[in-house]
Amino acid sequence: MAQINKKFPLIIENYPDDYEGYPFITLIVYGNDDFLTIVDNYNHTHINAYVIDYCGPELVNEEMLIEISKQWYFSPKLQRCPISVIFSRNGMLGEMKKIHKNFNINYVKRIIGPLPKYDMESIKRTKRKKRKIADVTVPVNFKPLPIF
Repeated sequence: MAQINKKFPLIIENYPDDYEGYPFITLIVYGNDDFLTIVDNYNHTHINAYVIDYCGPELVNEEMLIEISKQWYFSPKLQRCPISVIFSRNGMLGEMKKIHKNFNINYVKRIIGPLPKYDMESIKRTKRKKRKIADVTVPVNFKPLPIF
C-alpha cells in the first residue's frame, strides 16, 4: 500500500480496548483534520468513505445512516459488498452522495477502526459463442407440431 510519493507514513490501528462505540465507524486523520467515517472501499490510491461529520451541515439523517450501517455491518450476507451498494438498493445514493468523500491515500496519516476492501477492479469475463448469421437464401422449412 506504500507509494513512492507518500507524504505521511500511514498508521492503521485497531480501536482502543475501552472503545464502546459502533464497530463500523472509522476515524481517518487526513492532513491536519480528523473525520469520523464509514468506509465504503479503498484501493492503493484512495479511500472512499461517508463522513458522519457532514450529516448535520448537509441535512442528511444521521440516525438513518447509522441504522442502515448497523444492518449492513452485522449481517454476514450484506457485509460482502460495499455499503454504497446497500444505499443504492434502498434508493438513498443521491442523499448519501452529499456526505461522500474520497481521501487521497498519500495524505492519510492514521486510520483507527475497520478498513474494508472489496476487489472492484478485477473484471470477470464470460466466454460467449459467436452467433452464426443464417444466409437469407437458405430455405427454412417448419414442420407442424403434432396435435395430441
